[in-house]
Amino acid sequence: MWRLFVPGERGTVSIKYLLLWTGALFVGFTLVDLPYKAWGAELSDAYDERSRVAAVREGFGFAGQIGLLLLLLILGRRGIRATDAQLHAIAVAIVWLTPLLLAVTLAGVREPPPRLSAERALGTWEGLALVARNPAFMRMIGSVLFFVSGVVIQGTLHRLVLTHVIGAPDLFPPMIFFENVATLLCVPLWLRVSDGVGKHRTVALAALWLAAFSLPLPFLGAGTGGWLVALIVIRGSSFASILFLANSMAADVVDADLVASGQQRTGLFFCGLGHDDQSRCGSRRGDGNGWSGGLRLRAFGRQPERGGAARSACSLRGWVPAALMAVGATFLWNFPITRQRQAALRAAIEAQRRPNSA
Repeated sequence: MWRLFVPGERGTVSIKYLLLWTGALFVGFTLVDLPYKAWGAELSDAYDERSRVAAVREGFGFAGQIGLLLLLLILGRRGIRATDAQLHAIAVAIVWLTPLLLAVTLAGVREPPPRLSAERALGTWEGLALVARNPAFMRMIGSVLFFVSGVVIQGTLHRLVLTHVIGAPDLFPPMIFFENVATLLCVPLWLRVSDGVGKHRTVALAALWLAAFSLPLPFLGAGTGGWLVALIVIRGSSFASILFLANSMAADVVDADLVASGQQRTGLFFCGLGHDDQSRCGSRRGDGNGWSGGLRLRAFGRQPERGGAARSACSLRGWVPAALMAVGATFLWNFPITRQRQAALRAAIEAQRRPNSA
């Protein structure tokens, strides 16, 4: 990350340099994030408690984003608006804080020792065949495909729309800041909803909430920055619930696989469902003038440099994500692992382990 954010006195950074260090960053992130998410999924066997573990983790994640956004706002108020200076400040904060916070986590969080159940290791193809026959996992894959597409389309076009449609590019930092604050504050609310109707339907409702408040976006034009910020903040208040409840549901999916395979393969399933941080990265980056937003506009036959592309971006950013989120919600409404089903799975797992533990 330091090499990307603070390239130093190296002249013009080449494409090879960018590819090398971007690849290294994503490899390093995966090495940390995958076991981190799987670790959280194995801290509790209880249906609702898993949601609370994931909610705390995602809450701290959003708090970290809020902290970085506050840093950018403070730098802006002090007149430090150059991109290289802001990236340098972010790099310093993350490079110092990440090892410190990781050390606190490792020292303060304990997990039960691994409990191996299977008498033999599954072969690669046999294990993958069991994954493919897991109906809950396939439903989650379908929902993730639509959810991530919808969220990233919106996020990568934020800045382009603010600049070329609304005419208020300076609203971008405070808009993203207040969206993150709303997301964090609404975590307890979505937990209460989950306690009442279950995780799967809460995620579906959160996706429909996001879709509903995306529909008015194409109607906004110049001078409507206040309305845009309000819609993005209200819409974003459901974002954390999709992330933390999806991770909690993934832990339940692992239970179904554990019954079928006799092995604890949490890492494998979280690798397949490693979606939330990609979507969060895309939605928080908001660089509509970057390659991602540009490619999406070109897919619709528009060039992002032209004025007409901005209006196309507004439609692409509103109605298309709303449709994608609504379709994704249909995959989860009748999700096969309910609270009652998960309790039955845990009972079956304990029954499998009892002879081994004796």
